[in-house]
Amino acid sequence: MVSVVNTSRTQVSARPDVLQIFLQDEDGQNILGIDDGALRQSLRIEIVNTSRRDIELQPIAQNALNGRTYHFAVSFRPGTIVDIASVTLREISDGWNMQLKDNTLYFGIDQKTVIPQGERMTLTLENISAAPEGGSRGTRVEIKYGQLLYQGSNETISGSRLQYLNIVNQRGKKQIPLYVGLLGSNTILNDGQENELTLTIQSLPSMSVPFISVSPEELEEALDNPPNTRVAAPSNANRVLSLKEIRRKKITPTAEQIASSVIVKPDDSKRTEGILKLRGANEGTLDQASKFTISFDVASTESDAPQNWALLNNNDADEVRISVEANQEHWGFGGREAQGISPQWSYICQKGRQVSGREELLRIKITNLKTILKSGYANLYVHFENIPGYWDGHITVPIHKGPLVYREDSAGKVGCVGVGTDEPQAKLHVKSSSGLEGLRVEGDTKIEGNLQVDSFTIDKLQGDLQVEGTTKISGDLEIQGDIKVGSKPFQLERFTGGDNAVINTKFPSRDWIVIIAGFRPTVSDNARGQVVYTFVNNGMWMIRANSLGIVESNWEVNVLAIRKDWVEVVSLIQQ
Repeated sequence: MVSVVNTSRTQVSARPDVLQIFLQDEDGQNILGIDDGALRQSLRIEIVNTSRRDIELQPIAQNALNGRTYHFAVSFRPGTIVDIASVTLREISDGWNMQLKDNTLYFGIDQKTVIPQGERMTLTLENISAAPEGGSRGTRVEIKYGQLLYQGSNETISGSRLQYLNIVNQRGKKQIPLYVGLLGSNTILNDGQENELTLTIQSLPSMSVPFISVSPEELEEALDNPPNTRVAAPSNANRVLSLKEIRRKKITPTAEQIASSVIVKPDDSKRTEGILKLRGANEGTLDQASKFTISFDVASTESDAPQNWALLNNNDADEVRISVEANQEHWGFGGREAQGISPQWSYICQKGRQVSGREELLRIKITNLKTILKSGYANLYVHFENIPGYWDGHITVPIHKGPLVYREDSAGKVGCVGVGTDEPQAKLHVKSSSGLEGLRVEGDTKIEGNLQVDSFTIDKLQGDLQVEGTTKISGDLEIQGDIKVGSKPFQLERFTGGDNAVINTKFPSRDWIVIIAGFRPTVSDNARGQVVYTFVNNGMWMIRANSLGIVESNWEVNVLAIRKDWVEVVSLIQQ
């Protein structure tokens, strides 16, 4: 059956809300793999009727299907698909036909078909794979439609959509021997304070690959290639930036990064963008260099849906800063981009290296990390591309948002817990927030050791508070309730001795001050006087007592020992 266009029909351009179109693989991802021919990939074209009316496809006979008459047309950029002529259409129902012209596939059905409101139609392309030239990259696919009607109307609908497709490497081994994790704890505070994390990317012992890079000599060779125009090439250049990506704001390098970069302008008429000859690879783009990209889950501040799954909201995500802390000589900053509302930072291998065995490849410092989202786990992602012998992919690193964090000191030996602070300076460091108590204790509390309190108020003590050790309180102390102190601050003790005796009280001088509280000798009236005092010898308080002029058999003395924190020592008797 040949389609005849009724000249009485009115041709109108479709509104944006008429159709929604998706390009997806079998897993629902907008990716197409570079493979070795063994994957037999498929690509689904999902067409959803998002209008408020049913849409009707007018019949197009197979021999009438061409570049002007079609229902749907899918146009790839030159060099995107390997052997596009071998791509086939999976039959979803009788009557669908496909034709190829240049890099465009045209689809039409030879019988009247209706896409009801809210329903979808799927066209599946089979035996399709991406061309390896250019390595992992992104590309845009244009999808056009025509010969459509609103059911019961003579208005012919036509229009087009641009869809983004990620080209990823799927050659070699699927599982890559990389370790990606955080040095220290994976916890951050979710009270709006700044947090800091350190991310490490390491190879595992079973990994042995050369990382693809761009050498200075190869850059000069590429820049001498006529398809490229050298915009700037300072002598200390250590990275390559694409002028097109800067203009499109895909990357936003700083002035310092531009000053130390070679900026190239690609020739769009060539099969691949920015042709650069790279070590260990055929001619392709800079994207063929090995690359790591960092991103994380971000929630929209305008959404009313639960946001505990996200790490940050989009306002706080703009404030995050990421920098290379170790192995800077191997990696160059590839720019900060936005994937939706989620920012991502990329680092490109700029110094070739052979990795064999366990080795840290890259260490990254993440600072100014602030969140007020609810407690729970969120994901940080490390995407990897163009690592020879392995598929492109990503590794997920969980991060826990909550009211407390665990940190280690600079020597990495002492673990500290912080509540309200990202930098705890003690085994437990509590910092109160505005309008919220820093610490509340209900029930029995026992403290063994020294306790120093700068300001301490107890409104109500429910249960016993027992303190063993030294307690220092600077400021007012108000207590309503009972307090039991394990070691009382005043102790009175009686000692006895004989003629001209020196007695050890057993009170250590580091903790106590000892004074004479009474002396009773057992002597006759002819004694000429008494010598009674306390002094310190070898870290202990001693008593010297004697009645002068006679030899006495015994005496008694009371001493009062006072906790040293309760006394201001001005001067002491020395032995």
